[in-house]
Amino acid sequence: MPIVFIHGVNTRWTDAGYVQAVGCRRAFFERIVVKALQARFPGRFPGFAVLPDIYWGDLGVSFAWGLKSIPATSVLVSLGSGATPPENLDLFMLLATGAPAAAPSSVIVSLGPTAAANPLVAAVERNPMEFVRAIFAPEAARFDPREPTAPATPLLTAKDWARAESEGEHLALMLLAADEVARKASHDPNLLKATTDAEVLEKIQDETTKAYSCLAVPPAVAAPNVVTLGALDPLENAARWVRKRIENLVNGATTVATTVRDEALRASTLLLFKALRDEASRRGLRFLGDVFVYLERGRLGAPSINSVVVNGIKAAAAVKNTKGEREPLIVVTHSFGSELLYDALTADDFPDDLTIDLWVTVGAQTSLFAEMRLYKTSPSAVPSATHPELGKPPQVRRWINFYDPADALSFMHEPVFGEAAVSDILVGAGANAVNAHGHYFVVPSFYERIAQDVGSLCVTLP
Repeated sequence: MPIVFIHGVNTRWTDAGYVQAVGCRRAFFERIVVKALQARFPGRFPGFAVLPDIYWGDLGVSFAWGLKSIPATSVLVSLGSGATPPENLDLFMLLATGAPAAAPSSVIVSLGPTAAANPLVAAVERNPMEFVRAIFAPEAARFDPREPTAPATPLLTAKDWARAESEGEHLALMLLAADEVARKASHDPNLLKATTDAEVLEKIQDETTKAYSCLAVPPAVAAPNVVTLGALDPLENAARWVRKRIENLVNGATTVATTVRDEALRASTLLLFKALRDEASRRGLRFLGDVFVYLERGRLGAPSINSVVVNGIKAAAAVKNTKGEREPLIVVTHSFGSELLYDALTADDFPDDLTIDLWVTVGAQTSLFAEMRLYKTSPSAVPSATHPELGKPPQVRRWINFYDPADALSFMHEPVFGEAAVSDILVGAGANAVNAHGHYFVVPSFYERIAQDVGSLCVTLP
């Protein structure tokens, strides 16, 4: 049973953190989805593994003059603001509101001069789970679209690539450890109980490091085709690397706490400035550029974006287990990768006998593009009284769609494709409007929900 991932627009392997993000996501799938299925169906799916991503980013937009036409003036400077958004916006919002993590669409109230002397102590008492998760929230940025960068010089060697992937795998273990601490804290109020901010952070650092150390120990028995972090780990000082990251995140929390305590900033204004800055950034242009390139010439060239996606799915569907048997195929598509797959599945030349047993769309605009009739075979007769929804592609057995109201690029699918075709799953993991588009992939509960659906699917398989 292979799991294959198709990325969205604005993704290049040369971007900072890309290789680590791939390793991190794969480790989450292996540690949660693969492990859960092996435990539930021992020996039934010996070929259950995570395949390499279907990568098409190098066929996206390029800029002939390297975006030299963009004015260098900062949006923040142009607006006349001296405020600098903190790196950990999630933690800032949690402390600023003086209440549990706000709903994604809520308006953030202003900070007053009466902020607590130890805002971290107050926050952990209000909502320990969300507080711990907020400490580690900056790592979600690794899955956000990056600002365009020049190709790495020199190009990554195989050793460098393996090292970066290994770092990503250990990053996933760190995030799993943090989530474990967050869940424990929600049930045990004394776990992080403290009288000073420094004491709170020290406890979080100690508990997370301890949990990571347990997770980093490779399983005693590895299943076939599953790469364990211990067996092929080229990172000699993995534990030291992770502990340093934990320390940096904790130190960053101290900076945020100082900002909240000493500066009467309006969080709503801060969010506005950051949103404007991000919207006007270079990465936004590459995001739109990739969409335009696909719509204009997505099926042209050798290879084309469409052929890379189609051939990648065909190859994944052809994978057999050690007994030579075909196993179920799970395809996870992020953002515009979902539109690419839907366009391929509904085209006249896509094989009807290929089966995707579970399709997982994440932060996707599949329904929006259907409303705009931008697919090659978009029917003009739908919706109608007799056909109010589009239904799902015939090659897909089950389809689930993750969306987050805080993610401006995610859309509900049931109203367009129908409740019988796809199930919308609301994600409320505390992401904010800045990091929500990539936040899904650093939340263990996201993978647990996929594992639950895969388990239900496997029960019905012959």
